[in-house]
Amino acid sequence: MPAQGANGVIIAQGSRYGGFTLFVKDGHVVYEVNAFGNRAGQLVSQASLEPGKAHIVLQVEPDSASPNNATLLSAPAPRPGTASLTINGVAQGKASFTNLNGSSYTETLDVGSDLGSPVSSAYQVPNRFAGKIDEVTIQLK
Repeated sequence: MPAQGANGVIIAQGSRYGGFTLFVKDGHVVYEVNAFGNRAGQLVSQASLEPGKAHIVLQVEPDSASPNNATLLSAPAPRPGTASLTINGVAQGKASFTNLNGSSYTETLDVGSDLGSPVSSAYQVPNRFAGKIDEVTIQLK
């Protein structure tokens, strides 16, 4: 994070019709899921990012009781869950999401900007991140 601060997308997958995005706005890290054109949940960091390196960890957990019955020929059923956020090892919040199955397969996975239609109405595309992103790791379990 530069000394003067920075806004912009860290990672985004999908579009205004569905997807997820992790971005910085007004110094706060925001994770938002858009399911079929409707906000399915949002998590905003309690503290704003300080200048310098930041290690941001977002953990998304679907509810274990919810079904994952999607097929190639049908839309996935809503899958609620929770997301928790830490920055530099400090907990920054936890939020519930009504549907984590919001991904749109019509647009690409973007790092450092959102190149298609915006996943979130909180920004306009491409919303390039003005800081430096060293690494993005996605770990699926």
